Amino acid sequence: MFYRKRTDARKIVILFGAVLFFCLQATTGFAANSPPSAGIVTPSSGFSSANQTVSFTTTYSDPNGYSNIQCVYFLINTAISGSNCFFGYYIRSANKLYLRDNTNSRWLGGYAPGSRGRFIENSYAKLDCSNTRVSGSGKTLSIKWSVVFKNIFSGIKNSYLYVVDNRGASSGWVKKGTWNIDTSPPTGSIKINNDNQYTRTTTVTLNLIAQDNPGGSGLSQMRFSNDFITWSNPEAYATTKPWDITPGEGTKTVYVKFKDAVGNWSVAYSDSIILVSSPYPPNLNTIYKIKDLATQTLAGKKDKNTSIYINEREVVPSNNYDTWLYDYPLTGGTNNLTVTSADTTGKKSQGVSLTINTNTDLDTLDISPPRIIGIQFIPPNMDLRIKIQDPPGVLTYNVYFKNAMTEPSWHLAQGNFATSGTGTTQWTDDGTYTGVPPNQVQMRFYTVEIATVEKIPPTGTILINNGVPFTNSTSVTLNLSAQDNSGGSGLSRMQFSNDNINWSTPEVYAATKSWLLLSGDGQKTVYIKYKDAAGNWSNAVSARIILDTTVPQISSLTPLNNSTFCENDTISISPTVVNNPNSSPLEYQFLIDGAIKQPWSGQSKYDWQGASGIHNLKAEVRDIAGQDAKQVEVCVFKKPPEPPN
Repeated sequence: MFYRKRTDARKIVILFGAVLFFCLQATTGFAANSPPSAGIVTPSSGFSSANQTVSFTTTYSDPNGYSNIQCVYFLINTAISGSNCFFGYYIRSANKLYLRDNTNSRWLGGYAPGSRGRFIENSYAKLDCSNTRVSGSGKTLSIKWSVVFKNIFSGIKNSYLYVVDNRGASSGWVKKGTWNIDTSPPTGSIKINNDNQYTRTTTVTLNLIAQDNPGGSGLSQMRFSNDFITWSNPEAYATTKPWDITPGEGTKTVYVKFKDAVGNWSVAYSDSIILVSSPYPPNLNTIYKIKDLATQTLAGKKDKNTSIYINEREVVPSNNYDTWLYDYPLTGGTNNLTVTSADTTGKKSQGVSLTINTNTDLDTLDISPPRIIGIQFIPPNMDLRIKIQDPPGVLTYNVYFKNAMTEPSWHLAQGNFATSGTGTTQWTDDGTYTGVPPNQVQMRFYTVEIATVEKIPPTGTILINNGVPFTNSTSVTLNLSAQDNSGGSGLSRMQFSNDNINWSTPEVYAATKSWLLLSGDGQKTVYIKYKDAAGNWSNAVSARIILDTTVPQISSLTPLNNSTFCENDTISISPTVVNNPNSSPLEYQFLIDGAIKQPWSGQSKYDWQGASGIHNLKAEVRDIAGQDAKQVEVCVFKKPPEPPN
């Protein structure tokens, strides 16, 4: 009897336990599920450049705890599309990271967060698994994604989050921010001393203009160089900059680069100036005098307190004027003149050359001179006025005055004067004679002469090797184009220089010219001047080209020799190239097992997926100077099953 009671009590306990077990199962296994929600993206907005590592932290929440989250997605694109973008995927249960391919057809990768040396990439972005971290606490799962955007993936993009729990409930796509991938560098310009041609001091002022692209991150910094190799430390952008050019007379070039806020550096912009220790070279204008073809009137500008020399003979003594004029007596045939200026210490400027042929140059001036038809002295200051009849067809002429009693040489009229070339009558006045005593106002005191002027120089351009930016030889072809002004005397000569100081002997104008650059890799400049038949030399115009004779070298190749991969893994073949800083553009070619997979192009990396086995990977690089190659062997194994889409 006692034994039977014990057995019944034992059955009750077991039955109660079973009921309690099923009740607990009902409350835990069949409780109502709350869907997960997308959290935030930090930073939610901002800028970055291409190939710059950016860290984004995303959060996802589940009311039932972060362990109820099955997988999460992080999308950066212009719209909700997995094609041609960054589309990251994390499976919590497997603890694996993936990246969608370009066509949104399959997942790449499958590496744990923190996996050393593991990267997953498509053509638009790269996920650095080694620096990607995942953590969970309470209801929130957090992922710190380490992302690199590529050059092709530029502009303003949206960021989206999506989360799925273990029951299949999801948040749906939720936009959480924007991101601007700024790949366009700033543009700008530089002038030295407001574009002056000469300087006597090594300290100059750089005048700078720059602007970032519309919608870009904005201007940030600039840096400078005197040789295109050694650059100053970056500093905040400004519109002016004191700068020291290199010492020693000659042409000096200063280079500048501008940077935006995300680190995009512009190409180098440059300007040149000539450093001289002597006076500035005189400015020379040629004026052909109709009344006396045996004399050439030369005029121009100079430094104050300097004298003018022609062929080493002083013709204008030192004075406080910044203009000069001299009647030079010509000889028969060719007259070669060199005009220089000298300061009070005797230090002379560089020379300005001029050639006049009295048998040809002067004979071409078949122009009727203007006529003086009236002279007045206007009170109260007794300003001299001359009435002139324009001959039809004369484009430009100047008026010169000379007081026969007090002035040894001619001077240019300082008053208002303009010509029409249509036969009109005009007055010109000259304030230089203000205050002349009335009893000296006689015509015999004044000799007035009209001089016809042909002083407009030719204009032209120059290209080196038809404008290509690089060459591997110092021997180049100059492509030339020039024209004289309408009604001018016509093109005659040209001369060349590598430094804007030492010039070649003038030669007959032609459309091409064989020329030797200075040796040594780097940027080279060739200057040219054109001369017309009247002897007017143009300002120097120039063209630049980069000389590259250094062959690029592949120092290493990724992947390393004997690396292993799974079948259908993306294998990125990328060479590290050593080359000089002035290299011409590099081109790359990639071969797999001897077959060309990517022919020569500017793409420095090739992504390949291969079948299982041993494969030979080869990268080749070349520029205008030559080429190099490097190869490795890798082993590809069968790939395990892919994660679900």
